[in-house]
Amino acid sequence: MITSSALDTDNYVVLDFETDTSHGDYGHPVHPDNGLLLACYKHGPGHPWTKAWGETGTLELWADEYGMGSLVQAIEDSDLLVCHNAKYELGWLIRRCGLGNRRVPPIFCTKLGEYVLMGNLAAGDDLNAPRSTSLDDCAQRRGMPPKDPVVDMMIKHGINPVRIPKTWLEGRCRQDVDTTERVFLEQREELRRTNRLGVLLTRTILTPVLAEMECVGMKLDAGRVQTAYDEHVQLLAQYEQEMTGITGGINWKSGTQVAEFLYNPPKPQPKFAPDAITPIWLVPNRNGKLVEVPEGSVQYNKLLVALESKIAKNQEDGSPASDHRIRAMTSPGLGFAELQKWNGELKRTAGGKPMTDQKTLDKLVARTAKQRTFVGCRKRLGKVSAALTKSLYFYQGVCKEHDGVFHAEINQTKTATHRTSSTGIPLIFKMYEREGEDNGPKSAQFQNLPNAFKPLFCARDKDRLVAEADGSQLEFRVAGQVSRDTQMVEDILNPEFDAHCTSAAAMKGIPYADFMVEFKAGNPQYVGWRKAAKPDTFGPLYGKQFGSPEQLRWIEEFRRRYAGFYAYSESNVHKVLADGVLALPWGMRYYWPHAKISSSGYINCSTAVYNYPIQGFATAEIIPIAVASFKQRIAEAEDSGAIKPGAVVILNTVHDSVVCDIAASALDVWKDIARNSFTLDVYTYLRNVYKYDFDLVPLGVGMNYGTHWADDANAEEEWDVYPTGQLVKRK
Repeated sequence: MITSSALDTDNYVVLDFETDTSHGDYGHPVHPDNGLLLACYKHGPGHPWTKAWGETGTLELWADEYGMGSLVQAIEDSDLLVCHNAKYELGWLIRRCGLGNRRVPPIFCTKLGEYVLMGNLAAGDDLNAPRSTSLDDCAQRRGMPPKDPVVDMMIKHGINPVRIPKTWLEGRCRQDVDTTERVFLEQREELRRTNRLGVLLTRTILTPVLAEMECVGMKLDAGRVQTAYDEHVQLLAQYEQEMTGITGGINWKSGTQVAEFLYNPPKPQPKFAPDAITPIWLVPNRNGKLVEVPEGSVQYNKLLVALESKIAKNQEDGSPASDHRIRAMTSPGLGFAELQKWNGELKRTAGGKPMTDQKTLDKLVARTAKQRTFVGCRKRLGKVSAALTKSLYFYQGVCKEHDGVFHAEINQTKTATHRTSSTGIPLIFKMYEREGEDNGPKSAQFQNLPNAFKPLFCARDKDRLVAEADGSQLEFRVAGQVSRDTQMVEDILNPEFDAHCTSAAAMKGIPYADFMVEFKAGNPQYVGWRKAAKPDTFGPLYGKQFGSPEQLRWIEEFRRRYAGFYAYSESNVHKVLADGVLALPWGMRYYWPHAKISSSGYINCSTAVYNYPIQGFATAEIIPIAVASFKQRIAEAEDSGAIKPGAVVILNTVHDSVVCDIAASALDVWKDIARNSFTLDVYTYLRNVYKYDFDLVPLGVGMNYGTHWADDANAEEEWDVYPTGQLVKRK
């Protein structure tokens, strides 16, 4: 079992790559048209080569990925690999340079080191701008010189390093190695002093797994994608037609038309000038177009003179006279109330016009049947449109031009809680080329995709399965453990307890026992209430304070039922108010330098203070431990002959789970790996690295496996595993 002492060695190699970015991105190793240009690296004072030959300084190696043999050997002889954004270098080393994943030493990533030191500040929030973890910013915070601005600007503006003079590029690469080493040494000392080396270790044991995983990719079922695409295109046309019928075909790019439609009253009313007294008249201009002008204004008088002249001329020609002044009336609208500021003033644009942006539309409150019809149609239309633009257009292109396989990045330094996030790796599709149009790159990520689209992903071959393991009720169990709430612990240990029935019962004002009787009897009304309550069940766990009357009843009941958790979270809030920082038992620290309480008692960071310890411990500590252990156990199973090499391949990790492509014959071994890595290995790691005993509730693991990811036809299992090794099957 690895411990944080693995990061405390002088037998290290510091490495930086420069790459040929011919694909058009920043040089991701997954694209075959990218390649290595240059490696600069340096041995630490405890490296065997330094001991044998003395201090060599920073070495350069101008070669492609097939000429990095000496570098690979130096890494294999080290006990620690030091890089800034190590996942990038590891991707090249593992995929292209022949460094096997099992021969990768422990990692010290200075980007992750800075991220850990900053806590949640790197991600930023409503009160704090994000803080950069780039090597240049890490160096300048410590008084070190910045990068060569010329080369840095060239690379940031997308110039392929192949086109940069070699001496310039090598100078940059050498400086990056020297800077990375200096930052590493200072970070390590600060992390050691503040008891956060273990937190960094947890981040870095996941990095090699992600680097290898990103190069595997996930496969789409072309038939299912086509079916989903056709259904959504048909729905889009249907909802667009419905919306046109509601709006009368307004131009959504015209703020004036949208504002009139949203805010004008349902019945036409006279228009008035800004003084709300002078009526508005429509008067034809020189082109005959009716324009709005206040009666008596200079413009009105000029137009009237021109009009009278035209009328007189028409009368001379024998044309009939007519009244060319028409009282202006508002066009019918939906009559939504405009949003207001805290002081009751209307929220308007800088020019004083009504707000019509998407965020404003999302917040409008429907009070009439017509308003509800519009809001419902807009939600349906938005959902279908987003599904097509964010996912299905891309999936179609992947199936038709890339054999159904695409890749995405898993990010380790983007979120405030420190759990992973995902971004797509862009592709350009010929099928979307249109003459005279810009066919830009498209991408799709691996996390936060709609659950309905997960079954579009399939195993690579017919004799393989997609298998997902996740931490059962992980955040709820973490909440019970860290708060030591006796009722929460009791509920977790009770296999009959149903959290969603608890929230639904409270929201409907029905005793929990009575609700459970009806729910178990299959009463469709109660089943529906439970389903509707799901999005709200754990809201109070993350600090939710406001909502509808039903939601407020549940919040009050949650605080009463779980008084221990409420007291724990409120204690954390008051610590943050006093100190601006929350230091947690496992070493992680979160910062709120602008925490304050208003005269009304509102605390501007309470929701985050409730949320971060729970979500962070569950998905930024426990899940990385489980995924790294999962990878290690796969290697051990291959070495022992329990499974063949490649029988279990990790494809993805989504917050609290790991997704694999497995041979059907390896299913039983995969189940054992999942049970151990998500539970027993986590207990051991927490004790050894964090000196923390997860002792009140068992960790659990859920399993879902079949030919497609999270398909309704898949088999499911759920297990609780106690620290003693006792197994309890829940499903």
